[in-house]
Amino acid sequence: MAACLLILQYVSFQLSYDQFNKNAANLYRVYNDRYQNGKLIQHGTITYSGIGKAMQDDFPEIVNHARVFPSGKNIITYKNKKIGEQEVLFTDNS
Repeated sequence: MAACLLILQYVSFQLSYDQFNKNAANLYRVYNDRYQNGKLIQHGTITYSGIGKAMQDDFPEIVNHARVFPSGKNIITYKNKKIGEQEVLFTDNS
C-alpha cells in the first residue's frame, strides 16, 4: 500500500509539472546525452548556448526558446527585505 501511495505521489507530481503555464502542453526541456566509446558518460540538461537558436532554425514547429542558467545560492532582497539564501535561476525573457 505504501509503495502504491509513493508511486501515485510521484506520478501526480510529474503530471502537474509546469501546469501553472497556460502553454504547458507546448513546453519541452532539452537533455544532453554524451557518449564515449559507446558508453553513456553524461546525462543532463546542460547544453550549449546555441542549441535553442539552432533547433528553432531547423525545426519550424519550435515557436520560441529560452535558456536557463543556474546562479547558485543568492540572497534575494525585495523592498529592503532579505528573503535569505535561495537557489536562483536566470532565464531569457522568452
